[in-house]
Amino acid sequence: VWLFQVGGVAVGLMSVCSRVDMQLLHECFNLGPFHGLCVPHPDDVLQPPQEPSSQGIQDAELKSNSQGSQEIVEEPEEPVSPEATENIQVTEKHSPVSTVDELEPCVSSRGSASLSLPEEPSQFRPIYRGASSAFCIQLFCVDEKYEARSLDFMKFVFSLFPDKNFCIISVPHLTPEFVLIQTFVKVVPFSSCTLEQDLYVFHRAGLLTSINIRLANCMDTPHVENLVSTIMPGKNILEDLAQYNEAHRDPDGTPLQVFVAEVLKQIVGIAVIRNEMDVEYIRSHYNIEDFIYFSHHQREEHCRLHHFALNPIFQHYTKFFLKEILRLGYKSCLYFPIYPKSSEGKNSYTYSLTSALHYL
Repeated sequence: VWLFQVGGVAVGLMSVCSRVDMQLLHECFNLGPFHGLCVPHPDDVLQPPQEPSSQGIQDAELKSNSQGSQEIVEEPEEPVSPEATENIQVTEKHSPVSTVDELEPCVSSRGSASLSLPEEPSQFRPIYRGASSAFCIQLFCVDEKYEARSLDFMKFVFSLFPDKNFCIISVPHLTPEFVLIQTFVKVVPFSSCTLEQDLYVFHRAGLLTSINIRLANCMDTPHVENLVSTIMPGKNILEDLAQYNEAHRDPDGTPLQVFVAEVLKQIVGIAVIRNEMDVEYIRSHYNIEDFIYFSHHQREEHCRLHHFALNPIFQHYTKFFLKEILRLGYKSCLYFPIYPKSSEGKNSYTYSLTSALHYL
């Protein structure tokens, strides 16, 4: 338990613990983006095992059967007892034969005849064998006057655990977000989660303040590929980046801009915007003037957000990222369309749902 003082007066208190039930967290929450809150280990199982193809199984079984037949043909040179003959016949009767019928529902060998349908593949969950790299906050309180300095608590606490990279905190559902937790990332729970609490994670690197937002260039392509390699719209983001590096606009002439977030010379985020070409349509179909005055904004100052990807470790810099996009892109209005499910197919290649919606 640590007490924080200002001028000899206590203004905050935090209780932390290094013992965390990692098994329970792995069962209830999707911790893949944080490597399971564990230290990387050579024996970690991060990808689902590749099941052999049915053709390969059939070939292997046929090869095994053919070898067994050859052995049976060579054995009759020696006298065979009746018991051995019976065993051979039983073996031949139950030897596996690979046919197309194996893919059809089969009848169970138990008393009652029941159909054994193929089981649905269960959702793969990684297995982490490394040591825990997280500690948890058990209790936290701070005077409202100093609530804006809550992040200073984290700097001190991480210095107490030099071997830990993650700090976690759990709060009951529907708890209002206080200042400290706004710098944490909310973890997505599994559908089978039974805990009545939300889990939030903060990485040590989140204490870094040297984040730089700038326009992308050709040298950023390999780093962006590494950043978006595990997300669904990654291919579309790379295509927009290539188009921007080539012409700074789409083939139809729409101006295009790509921004990247950089920390310690490493790309940790990317955003793609285009000039809004249907300003009149938006103005006539939506109550935009409830939020802005169109007469205060030039036509070229309206833009549309197409893609936004940011490393979860730096998610608390999302608002800053968006502000820098507007400043560097000379924009004042940023739009992001959300289409109904019926039209997701034809629009999913152009837009990707982003975690930045909370700040729009």
